[in-house]
Amino acid sequence: YGENRYQTASAVEAEAIKLGCNADRAVYVNGKETVDSLIAGPLIAKRGGVMRLYDGKPVDSKYTVVGGESSIKSYNGKGRIDGRDRFETAINIAKSDFPKAKTAILVAEDKTADALAAISLSQAYDAPIYYTRNRVLPAGVKDYLKEVGVNRVLIVGGEKSIDPFLEASVKNLHERANELGSIPILMYHHIDNRKDRYRRSPEEFYNDLDILCLLYTSDAAED
Repeated sequence: YGENRYQTASAVEAEAIKLGCNADRAVYVNGKETVDSLIAGPLIAKRGGVMRLYDGKPVDSKYTVVGGESSIKSYNGKGRIDGRDRFETAINIAKSDFPKAKTAILVAEDKTADALAAISLSQAYDAPIYYTRNRVLPAGVKDYLKEVGVNRVLIVGGEKSIDPFLEASVKNLHERANELGSIPILMYHHIDNRKDRYRRSPEEFYNDLDILCLLYTSDAAED
């Protein structure tokens, strides 16, 4: 740890490098924007890199940054990934690093703890995380999921985070849903009340994962 978030991030990076993460694949995010950090999580895990917090100093063009020019100004490279909002930024990360992923992970736009927990799931399934509103899947997200032909959706969060109405709409993303069958949905919420829509045993479920994922919901996420 350190005296502030920047020192703590540096200490975490040093330990991550010891464990095999690549400093040359560092991804910069605004040190004061929690959302950018969460959105960048799957990207960093996919690349085996480290997260660095932007503190106003110029960023070398060889690195990737997540966030618009208002978040990270001192950058002239071609590796910027951003969007008009968190929904579009997450889609652009999917396009950049998960172009063939047929599994999609959905989390509510305002549930930071769910988004944090979902990063492990993203790594396990090699799948991107998309953000959604409580009852309505944003048009851009819906269109992209249809475009790439997603055939499985993992929803992280309880019904207070993502309404069952949205779950029903996700099942029928494909126009030929009645012919092909609905998209399978797996929902994860509190660890003691998890639903597995595939109706598999816990042993079968965990055998499918490369790492053990602890999924939870909370009102706030700590550093």
